[in-house]
Amino acid sequence: RRLTSQCEAAYHEASALSRVRIHADLFEVRVDPRGLRYPLVNGLRLSHHPKGDLTWGEVDAAWAQAAQLLLFVGGTAGFASRDLRVVPLTSCAKIIEVGRGGDRRIVHSLGKDALESKEDRGEKNVSDGAGHIRSMVLSLCAFNALLYQLVYHIETSVLGAKVGPAPSSSSIERPPYKMSRYQIGQYDLQRLREGDDPGWSAVVQCIASNLKWLAENAGSFDPM
Repeated sequence: RRLTSQCEAAYHEASALSRVRIHADLFEVRVDPRGLRYPLVNGLRLSHHPKGDLTWGEVDAAWAQAAQLLLFVGGTAGFASRDLRVVPLTSCAKIIEVGRGGDRRIVHSLGKDALESKEDRGEKNVSDGAGHIRSMVLSLCAFNALLYQLVYHIETSVLGAKVGPAPSSSSIERPPYKMSRYQIGQYDLQRLREGDDPGWSAVVQCIASNLKWLAENAGSFDPM
């Protein structure tokens, strides 16, 4: 009887631990369902460019938090991308795109570094804002691609592999927005114009919604 009680206690403890949302505690993602406010990651506004009192510093910090969330959840789910690497620097997060054989690397900066790197390469003057919008658009495409790979891995290799009465997996709904490498929700990132501010703002909202899903459900993504 004592052994049975210990087993039951251990079972209940394991069940309780499975419900602990540690990633949600580390990364609080808030999304306005009406899309009228900036999505927030740990209180920082997530956007594809500064505007008004939203500075590059806050944009950089917000995407750094988002990149750390991808890294943390990816580690929990046992995920590793073949062609994309995330570097969650607090100053400016970066996604490194690696070509086949590792012979080609493209660094996508999620913040002001994207603007400065274009100037350093002697490309067109970006003081009018067009340059940094293009740079951030390309970086958002890379971030979306990495997010898609992680979500796809979770859906197919983690949640899809769990069988039996596993409450931690059976109760999980799909992410709010369907994704592919260059699409999220109704938005095709390859067809959105660089200057389509409402369109890219909506893309950021969709990305934030799927990040929120990751943070809140990450405790169930352990493949073990």
